Amino acid sequence: MNFLYTKREVVDKLNEITSSAENIVFEFKRDIDGEHLQIDINDSNAQEDYLIDYISIIHSINEVPFRKRIIVNRKIIANQDDYTLDLNLSNCEFKNQLVLFGKEFKGRVDFNYSVFNEINFSYSIFHEKTTFQHCIFDNLVDFYNTTFNNLVDFYYSTFKCSVQFHLTDFKNITVFSRVTFEQELQFLYNNISTESTKVSFENATFNRCIDISRSNFYCILNFWSSTIKIDSIIEELGESQFYKTDNGKLQSKTEKGNDVYHILRESIRIIKHSFKESNNVIESLRYQKVEIELLSRDRESDKKWSDSLSLQLNRVSNNHGLRWDFGICFTVMVGFVTFFILLDWDLIYRILCTKDFRNPHSDIGKQLIQFYLPFNIEYPSSFLKENLVGFLIFYISKFLIAYGYYQTIAAFRKYLKN
Repeated sequence: MNFLYTKREVVDKLNEITSSAENIVFEFKRDIDGEHLQIDINDSNAQEDYLIDYISIIHSINEVPFRKRIIVNRKIIANQDDYTLDLNLSNCEFKNQLVLFGKEFKGRVDFNYSVFNEINFSYSIFHEKTTFQHCIFDNLVDFYNTTFNNLVDFYYSTFKCSVQFHLTDFKNITVFSRVTFEQELQFLYNNISTESTKVSFENATFNRCIDISRSNFYCILNFWSSTIKIDSIIEELGESQFYKTDNGKLQSKTEKGNDVYHILRESIRIIKHSFKESNNVIESLRYQKVEIELLSRDRESDKKWSDSLSLQLNRVSNNHGLRWDFGICFTVMVGFVTFFILLDWDLIYRILCTKDFRNPHSDIGKQLIQFYLPFNIEYPSSFLKENLVGFLIFYISKFLIAYGYYQTIAAFRKYLKN
């Protein structure tokens, strides 16, 4: 159904916008069930600014029907340098490019419930509150050198494409709560206010890599109840084009070598520190474990076997400080296995055959208990093989048993501190 909309309220307001232009007709197309409203301009010349203002006006008139969605097919490149009034571009579906490059928005700007194919806000300045709540970003998002002087809110939005906030300034509260990042995310060399900036990723979901290693987020950070799919991120590190050079250019893991581990590990460290700052020790320990695992992978790729061995022992003995039961199992298994490896089975066989159970040295259980005393370093030659390899295994096992005790106590202490 095609028709020209001539509602008096709209025309009066449009006269102010189109006073400098002639023969501009705003054409409407409504789908058969009335769910969506599609608008366009009959003039192919540079009239994008009129379309932006018109969308804002149509939202300001309560009597206007078809409020569920405004579909904009044409590419919009705004020529107006600044917008002094509030701007409402909510409930829109921009099927082409929306370019607001180098603009200054002096009033409030709302894009709530909108869908963007490609959006460009490079070098733009937002002085008042800016909201992108419940939005979907499909293909391209460009916030290069964009400044948000007041609150910016992306609550419950979805980024289906990779997004980079390069040289983006966040001077006030910044909300990414319940946002889903389906692809890579990076904050690079951002300018923040240490006094007023608060960045919230509460309940956010990160499906791919996250890089805040060079974000300059020296402010209040909130990652409470966020989901970072670390396992899948680590598996995809080799394929990710997410990591950038200092000028923001994409580079792969192959080109940057092990820098990907360093970047991701530093990002995890910042998240861990944010939990410590809010006294959330349990969550900080969880990210500490991830940080150590990344360090372990980094050392493996660097062929530093000593660091790798130390990190692996830390993992199996108490799961990087998170599991005291791992420490108990580690200690018991080390003592039990090494004791029975060193047993002189020929001697045991002779004792069993002669049934000489009155022999005090036949009490294997007591010998095993003595074996678990880390400071009892006297070699129990009555039952164990006496050779150089046996002595070496014995003293290594004593060291590992003492290490197991220490790791168990360390895991307990971390939770007691909480």
